[in-house]
Amino acid sequence: MRAGLQARLGQDAEVFAVGSAGTRGLVGLPIEPLAAEVLTGQGITTEGFRARRLEPGLLADVDLVLGASREHRSAAVAMAPRVLRRAFTLREFARIVSGWDSGDVWPAEPQRRARAVVDRAAGGRMQARAADPVDDDIADPMGRDAVAFAQAGAVIGEAVTAVLDALIGREFPTPATGVPVTASERVGR
Repeated sequence: MRAGLQARLGQDAEVFAVGSAGTRGLVGLPIEPLAAEVLTGQGITTEGFRARRLEPGLLADVDLVLGASREHRSAAVAMAPRVLRRAFTLREFARIVSGWDSGDVWPAEPQRRARAVVDRAAGGRMQARAADPVDDDIADPMGRDAVAFAQAGAVIGEAVTAVLDALIGREFPTPATGVPVTASERVGR
Protein backbone atom coordinates (compact mmCIF):
# COMPACT_ATOMS: atom_id res chain seq x y z
CA MET A 1 0.00 0.00 0.00
CA ARG A 2 2.80 2.39 0.93
CA ALA A 3 4.67 1.68 -2.32
CA GLY A 4 1.49 2.23 -4.34
CA LEU A 5 0.79 5.55 -2.63
CA GLN A 6 4.38 6.63 -3.25
CA ALA A 7 4.20 5.65 -6.92
CA ARG A 8 0.97 7.57 -7.41
CA LEU A 9 1.54 10.61 -5.22
CA GLY A 10 5.30 10.98 -4.83
CA GLN A 11 6.17 13.11 -1.80
CA ASP A 12 2.47 13.83 -1.24
CA ALA A 13 2.09 10.19 -0.13
CA GLU A 14 3.61 11.22 3.19
CA VAL A 15 0.22 12.61 4.28
CA PHE A 16 -0.91 8.98 4.61
CA ALA A 17 0.34 6.84 7.49
CA VAL A 18 0.44 3.18 6.49
CA GLY A 19 1.34 0.45 8.94
CA SER A 20 0.90 -3.23 9.53
CA ALA A 21 0.62 -5.49 12.53
CA GLY A 22 -0.27 -9.11 13.02
CA THR A 23 -2.85 -10.61 15.30
CA ARG A 24 -0.34 -13.35 16.08
CA GLY A 25 2.79 -11.54 14.92
CA LEU A 26 6.15 -12.63 16.29
CA VAL A 27 7.30 -9.24 17.47
CA GLY A 28 10.66 -8.04 16.18
CA LEU A 29 11.21 -10.74 13.57
CA PRO A 30 12.12 -9.79 10.00
CA ILE A 31 9.70 -10.47 7.16
CA GLU A 32 9.20 -14.12 6.18
CA PRO A 33 11.78 -14.83 3.45
CA LEU A 34 9.21 -16.15 0.94
CA ALA A 35 7.05 -13.05 1.46
CA ALA A 36 10.12 -10.86 1.00
CA GLU A 37 10.87 -12.68 -2.25
CA VAL A 38 7.38 -11.92 -3.59
CA LEU A 39 7.58 -8.25 -2.60
CA THR A 40 11.11 -7.82 -3.93
CA GLY A 41 9.91 -9.31 -7.22
CA GLN A 42 7.35 -6.51 -7.35
CA GLY A 43 10.03 -3.89 -6.72
CA ILE A 44 9.02 -3.33 -3.09
CA THR A 45 11.77 -3.11 -0.50
CA THR A 46 11.42 -5.05 2.74
CA GLU A 47 14.58 -3.73 4.32
CA GLY A 48 14.11 -2.82 7.96
CA PHE A 49 10.75 -4.59 8.31
CA ARG A 50 10.10 -5.94 11.78
CA ALA A 51 6.92 -7.71 12.83
CA ARG A 52 4.72 -6.15 15.46
CA ARG A 53 1.58 -7.28 17.17
CA LEU A 54 -1.73 -5.51 16.75
CA GLU A 55 -2.71 -3.60 19.88
CA PRO A 56 -5.41 -1.04 20.69
CA GLY A 57 -2.99 1.91 20.56
CA LEU A 58 -2.25 1.20 16.89
CA LEU A 59 -5.96 1.59 16.15
CA ALA A 60 -6.44 4.88 17.99
CA ASP A 61 -6.54 7.33 15.09
CA VAL A 62 -6.94 5.21 11.98
CA ASP A 63 -9.24 6.05 9.11
CA LEU A 64 -9.21 2.55 7.59
CA VAL A 65 -8.37 -0.94 8.88
CA LEU A 66 -7.77 -3.66 6.29
CA GLY A 67 -7.29 -7.22 7.51
CA ALA A 68 -6.20 -10.21 5.48
CA SER A 69 -9.16 -12.21 6.80
CA ARG A 70 -12.44 -11.83 8.63
CA GLU A 71 -10.63 -13.16 11.70
CA HIS A 72 -8.14 -10.27 11.54
CA ARG A 73 -10.88 -7.70 10.99
CA SER A 74 -12.79 -9.09 13.99
CA ALA A 75 -9.67 -9.00 16.17
CA ALA A 76 -9.15 -5.32 15.36
CA VAL A 77 -12.78 -4.48 16.12
CA ALA A 78 -12.64 -6.44 19.40
CA MET A 79 -9.61 -4.37 20.45
CA ALA A 80 -11.05 -1.04 19.36
CA PRO A 81 -14.82 -1.18 18.76
CA ARG A 82 -14.77 2.40 17.46
CA VAL A 83 -13.13 1.14 14.22
CA LEU A 84 -16.08 -1.13 13.39
CA ARG A 85 -17.41 1.09 10.60
CA ARG A 86 -13.91 1.52 9.10
CA ALA A 87 -12.74 -2.11 9.37
CA PHE A 88 -12.86 -4.41 6.36
CA THR A 89 -10.92 -7.28 4.93
CA LEU A 90 -8.69 -6.15 2.08
CA ARG A 91 -10.66 -8.19 -0.46
CA GLU A 92 -14.00 -7.01 0.93
CA PHE A 93 -13.04 -3.35 0.62
CA ALA A 94 -11.62 -3.93 -2.87
CA ARG A 95 -14.81 -5.69 -3.96
CA ILE A 96 -17.04 -2.91 -2.61
CA VAL A 97 -15.12 -0.06 -4.23
CA SER A 98 -14.49 -1.88 -7.53
CA GLY A 99 -18.19 -1.86 -8.31
CA TRP A 100 -18.48 1.92 -8.30
CA ASP A 101 -19.00 4.12 -11.32
CA SER A 102 -15.68 5.52 -12.52
CA GLY A 103 -17.43 8.81 -13.27
CA ASP A 104 -18.21 9.47 -9.60
CA VAL A 105 -17.08 12.86 -8.35
CA TRP A 106 -14.77 12.88 -5.33
CA PRO A 107 -12.89 15.58 -3.45
CA ALA A 108 -9.63 16.42 -5.26
CA GLU A 109 -7.48 16.51 -2.11
CA PRO A 110 -6.20 12.94 -1.50
CA GLN A 111 -6.94 12.70 2.24
CA ARG A 112 -10.46 14.08 1.86
CA ARG A 113 -11.11 11.75 -1.05
CA ALA A 114 -9.83 8.73 0.87
CA ARG A 115 -12.05 9.53 3.88
CA ALA A 116 -15.08 9.99 1.59
CA VAL A 117 -14.38 6.64 -0.06
CA VAL A 118 -14.13 4.87 3.31
CA ASP A 119 -17.40 6.47 4.45
CA ARG A 120 -19.19 5.41 1.27
CA ALA A 121 -17.79 1.88 1.51
CA ALA A 122 -18.97 1.59 5.11
CA GLY A 123 -22.43 2.74 4.10
CA GLY A 124 -22.62 0.32 1.18
CA ARG A 125 -21.17 -2.74 2.87
CA MET A 126 -24.49 -4.57 3.18
CA GLN A 127 -25.39 -4.07 -0.49
CA ALA A 128 -22.08 -5.52 -1.69
CA ARG A 129 -21.81 -8.71 0.33
CA ALA A 130 -19.75 -11.62 -0.97
CA ALA A 131 -21.66 -14.63 -2.26
CA ASP A 132 -19.56 -16.70 0.14
CA PRO A 133 -17.98 -14.87 3.12
CA VAL A 134 -14.78 -16.91 2.75
CA ASP A 135 -14.23 -15.02 -0.53
CA ASP A 136 -13.28 -12.01 1.61
CA ASP A 137 -10.32 -13.87 3.14
CA ILE A 138 -6.79 -14.16 1.78
CA ALA A 139 -5.40 -17.66 2.24
CA ASP A 140 -2.56 -17.55 4.76
CA PRO A 141 0.59 -18.89 3.07
CA MET A 142 2.59 -19.29 6.32
CA GLY A 143 4.15 -22.74 6.55
CA ARG A 144 3.52 -23.40 2.88
CA ASP A 145 5.67 -23.24 -0.24
CA ALA A 146 6.74 -20.40 -2.54
CA VAL A 147 3.75 -21.02 -4.82
CA ALA A 148 1.35 -20.28 -1.93
CA PHE A 149 3.22 -17.04 -1.19
CA ALA A 150 3.14 -16.05 -4.86
CA GLN A 151 -0.61 -16.75 -5.02
CA ALA A 152 -1.26 -14.70 -1.87
CA GLY A 153 0.93 -11.93 -3.26
CA ALA A 154 -1.06 -11.85 -6.50
CA VAL A 155 -4.39 -11.67 -4.64
CA ILE A 156 -3.07 -8.94 -2.36
CA GLY A 157 -1.58 -6.98 -5.27
CA GLU A 158 -4.85 -7.05 -7.20
CA ALA A 159 -6.84 -5.95 -4.14
CA VAL A 160 -4.38 -3.19 -3.23
CA THR A 161 -4.60 -1.81 -6.78
CA ALA A 162 -8.41 -1.66 -6.52
CA VAL A 163 -8.18 0.01 -3.11
CA LEU A 164 -5.69 2.61 -4.36
CA ASP A 165 -7.78 3.24 -7.48
CA ALA A 166 -10.70 4.10 -5.19
CA LEU A 167 -8.81 5.96 -2.45
CA ILE A 168 -6.58 8.02 -4.74
CA GLY A 169 -8.14 7.54 -8.14
CA ARG A 170 -7.00 6.21 -11.45
CA GLU A 171 -6.23 9.79 -12.40
CA PHE A 172 -4.87 12.26 -9.91
CA PRO A 173 -3.06 15.59 -9.96
CA THR A 174 0.70 15.59 -10.08
CA PRO A 175 2.12 17.44 -7.06
CA ALA A 176 3.96 19.97 -9.23
CA THR A 177 1.36 20.90 -11.84
CA GLY A 178 -2.07 19.86 -10.67
CA VAL A 179 -2.62 18.36 -14.15
CA PRO A 180 -4.32 14.94 -13.99
CA VAL A 181 -2.27 11.97 -15.11
CA THR A 182 -3.02 8.26 -15.07
CA ALA A 183 -1.40 5.89 -12.62
CA SER A 184 0.78 4.36 -15.36
CA GLU A 185 2.01 7.81 -16.39
CA ARG A 186 2.77 8.69 -12.77
CA VAL A 187 4.78 5.54 -12.13
CA GLY A 188 6.92 6.30 -15.16
CA ARG A 189 7.95 9.72 -13.83
